[in-house]
Amino acid sequence: MGRGATDTKSRILEAAANLFSIHGYAATTMEDILTASGITKGAFYYYFKSKEALCLAVLEEAAGQYQRFIESITENVEPKNRLRTFFKELAVRNAS
Repeated sequence: MGRGATDTKSRILEAAANLFSIHGYAATTMEDILTASGITKGAFYYYFKSKEALCLAVLEEAAGQYQRFIESITENVEPKNRLRTFFKELAVRNAS
């Protein structure tokens, strides 16, 4: 997959994540996703089999981001400070 393809897929994932968080999964239409990501229906189906598959990819991406964040908290930090850092970051992510 070339850089343009990666950028397109990322745009779709980002647009869907934003729309799902604002309107919810059920209230977000395919047309909303296509418009927000600036792609055609054909381009969407090149990357994702369905809206459901897109939702799973959005969830997997979010889970991966949290996992990478958790792994980034060094073991040399006192456990209570790691926990404090985790909850501060969680609050920031949830606010956005």
